[in-house]
Amino acid sequence: MFRTMDTKQFRILIVEDVQDDAELVQRQMAASGLDVSSLWVDNEVDFRKHADEEWDAILCDYTMPSFGAHRVLQIVAELKINTPVIIVSGTVGEETAIEAMHYGAADYLMKDRLTRLGAAIEQAVARHRLRAAKQRAELALAESERRLKAIVENEPECVKVVSAEGLVTEMNPAGLRMIEASSRGEVIGKPLARLLHPDDVGPYFQLHRKVLSGHSGTLEFRVIGLKGTLRWMETHSVPMRDDHKSVSVLSITRDITERREAEARFRQLADNIREVFWLIDASTSEVLYASRAFEEIWGYNAEALYRDPDLWLKAIHPDDRREVLMRMGDKASEHAFDCEYRIIRPDQSQRWIRSRAFPVRNEQGVVYRIAGIAEDVTERRRAEEELRYRAMFDPLTGLPNRRTFEQRIEQAIGSGRDTARSLSLLILDLDRFKEINDTLGHAAGDQVLKRIAERLRNVAPASENASRLFGATFALLLTDTQDGTAPVDVAQRILDMFAEPLVIDEQEYFVNLSIGIASHPDHATGATDLLRKADSAMCHAKQQGSGGYQVFDAALHAVSLENLALEAGLRRGIERGEFLLHYQPRIATETGVVVGAEALLRWAHPQMGMVPPDRFIALAERTGQIIPLGDWVLREALNQLRAWDSAGLPGLDISVNVSARQLRHPDFDRRVARLLKETGIDARRLELEVTESALMHDIDETSALLGRIGALGVRIAIDDFGTGYSSLSYIKRLPIQKLKIDKSFIRDLSTDSDDAAIVTAILSMAASLNLVVTAEGVETTEQLAFLSGRKCPEYQGYLACKPVPEKSFQGFARPRRTASSAGRTSTRAARHTSRAPTEGAATGKTRS
Repeated sequence: MFRTMDTKQFRILIVEDVQDDAELVQRQMAASGLDVSSLWVDNEVDFRKHADEEWDAILCDYTMPSFGAHRVLQIVAELKINTPVIIVSGTVGEETAIEAMHYGAADYLMKDRLTRLGAAIEQAVARHRLRAAKQRAELALAESERRLKAIVENEPECVKVVSAEGLVTEMNPAGLRMIEASSRGEVIGKPLARLLHPDDVGPYFQLHRKVLSGHSGTLEFRVIGLKGTLRWMETHSVPMRDDHKSVSVLSITRDITERREAEARFRQLADNIREVFWLIDASTSEVLYASRAFEEIWGYNAEALYRDPDLWLKAIHPDDRREVLMRMGDKASEHAFDCEYRIIRPDQSQRWIRSRAFPVRNEQGVVYRIAGIAEDVTERRRAEEELRYRAMFDPLTGLPNRRTFEQRIEQAIGSGRDTARSLSLLILDLDRFKEINDTLGHAAGDQVLKRIAERLRNVAPASENASRLFGATFALLLTDTQDGTAPVDVAQRILDMFAEPLVIDEQEYFVNLSIGIASHPDHATGATDLLRKADSAMCHAKQQGSGGYQVFDAALHAVSLENLALEAGLRRGIERGEFLLHYQPRIATETGVVVGAEALLRWAHPQMGMVPPDRFIALAERTGQIIPLGDWVLREALNQLRAWDSAGLPGLDISVNVSARQLRHPDFDRRVARLLKETGIDARRLELEVTESALMHDIDETSALLGRIGALGVRIAIDDFGTGYSSLSYIKRLPIQKLKIDKSFIRDLSTDSDDAAIVTAILSMAASLNLVVTAEGVETTEQLAFLSGRKCPEYQGYLACKPVPEKSFQGFARPRRTASSAGRTSTRAARHTSRAPTEGAATGKTRS
């Protein structure tokens, strides 16, 4: 029989055959202040049933009929029960009790001395818990040591311990395999030095002594295996102390033979190319290698760089050093950068360098080397600077050209908005300049233009405030801070200045100028408008007679009123379907085959008649109407391609102009994709023309946009190339496939050596970059012959066909689609094998 008591702090199993004695024990535990939960059993069956439960102690009577303390201790041992047993009896003597304790009892008490029962239970439980905790700790330690040993034994890299004396005391199986040992006996207790390459013994034990002094360290070294195999190793070592405070060196060593062999092959390759290859330790910044080209480009030998890693930084031009450090700092976390800078060689000559760096990671993905390549880009930079100069300045006079001057006007207008500052523009045209060229020759004419430029610089000391717009037409920009002089006074002073003869080669030349004046904000709000109105005033001055000036007249304000009427009619024109497209053929220069067309927007105004694009495109862009108008043009052009396919003119391409406002629209690429899907036209037959200025708004954002458009298959062309930024760096960065040479370079191609040089340079550059080129504005056979002789792939212009309505285009193109199909194939191949895809009119031009 058994009976359960209340649940308390200690759980006690009572083994007693007399109920009164069991209750006595329970009362004594309560009297001792113990919180207990107890169970009383009086036979072996019940004891076995409950013995393996969670008990803090077992209280057992020594002698019971057929069941006593000895039997309880046997069962506890048999069942491996880890619970202390306390003998509580009234008959056992001390010798018998001690014998019971010998067999496993934790304590004994006489029933007539139960006052010590509480303390005995607490002491027995405490000793038991302490022993259990110790056993668990010992087991955990043994398990931890077992696991650590298993990890070390199965570690694929060498784990070894070397004593202070340099003897190997431990090495795992991976290490034994690395040194070609078949057993531990071949290594343990033997000097490590016998395995090291003779040249690496010194460096290795230098690291060994460093680690023994309490530091850690890393080293690459060579070992010679017991079978003679030479291998490269990388070791990381830390100090290790044993129980006797003795210090040894614990190392983890990796086989890096393949990596070192790859680096050797890399160096062999690097030493035979023109670029500089270099390698730096990522943790120490030590220069590990610089190829032979370093000496040729930098002018220093590589040994000097190894001795002084800062030599590279010291050689950078002081004006570029800060920028280079900033670029490197921005990319420090990736250990990568790409920048261009100047260096100063020992002979004080300068060179432009492009450096690129990237991280090299080990097998664990940790950056351990920084590799890089540096190339001499001096010639490319020089060519780029020359191209940029020719695109921005007049090579004859050194004055800014029209495009640059327009930008200067816009800047002046923008900077004057906050200060209410006014400015005036003077356009000056040399009267009867053609007579000078015809009678004295172009060389004399050029000298006259140079002398005029010199005199105008005296009037406008700031070089950017004077310009040669074209031919014999110049411009001056005046602000209200310039001597407080009115623009008409400046104009008169210029006329007086040119009353004096120009002296060229001791020969005097008298010239007359006609000057037009327009002011901002009185007459115009923007650079283009200001130039147009000053030019109109200059034409009026010429009409009045040579050698005078004319201020823009209010009577010419009718032009502005007409612009207002155009703006009002623009929105209605889209709704009423007043717009239409004309098409100008693009011709393969070699074969004369029509390869495609440029779609050019026209406006059939119900009152004004056919409005040219230069009258309304800028207006549409300024008012935002360019977005729906541009969508209409793109849809109409794609539908026209489909119509030509059905009409027996398959395979033509179509070029559509895109404005800066369209490019900046947030979903422009999705609009293009949607229209391609709607019309079912192969995206590879669509070419979008973008001006250089539109591309420069946000170069990174633009590059990403063009990349998304290019992913559709659409080709990108730079329109009016050469009139804007003309930067080789952005051409390289942007996913473009074509350059369209601006007609301003083509116009005087056969007579102007500068234009001829620019066109030749563009064609050469495009060929090297695998870009297709289309020449715009070809109007003479001489121009075409020039372009054909220099392998220009395509052209368009009035020589072949002006922009015409769709039916006229078909009539022109149909007989020119069957001639020389081989030429057509080669031209299309050239376009489609160029680089992958990555403000003139947004949708129309006045003349090509």
